Amino acid sequence: MAYFPTLDSISRRRKLLGKTQHAFAKLVGVSQSMIAKIENGKAEPSYKLAVEIFERLDELESKDTKKASDVMSSNVIVLKGSDTVGYASGIVRDKAISQFPVLADNGTIRSIRTNDMAGVEKDVKVGLLVKEAFPAVGPDTPLSIVIDLLRLNQAVVVMKEGKIAGIITAEDLIP
Repeated sequence: MAYFPTLDSISRRRKLLGKTQHAFAKLVGVSQSMIAKIENGKAEPSYKLAVEIFERLDELESKDTKKASDVMSSNVIVLKGSDTVGYASGIVRDKAISQFPVLADNGTIRSIRTNDMAGVEKDVKVGLLVKEAFPAVGPDTPLSIVIDLLRLNQAVVVMKEGKIAGIITAEDLIP
């Protein structure tokens, strides 16, 4: 079901953003009295004006919202499927990393965690141990969505232009 904002939400959203009717009207390009009339139910905006009002509210709300790019670790160590468990375990010890994206020979991205490698011989290729891919989001994905994904996954990969730009784990969200 799609979400369609209602006109009676304009006042509440504007006030939560700390904007006066005058300041908000200026952003929308209308008079303060027009915003007052719309908020009081005394005037109904044209479709074009309603779209403009809701776009400005959405912009203002998203400007203050943290995004995936704000918390991601951008120096991601990506393993290849041909890398060995011994190589990966060295990185685990040196860098204190517990999960990795794994780039397979066919270009797909999977994942591996340290517990997937526990008790496995050092010369085994990590490509034989990979699990499903971590969920992927864009850099502008709201942090609230990333948090929801981390409740069900060990990590979230941030993709930009088809490449891994970062990774987010629960540890990245601890202040």
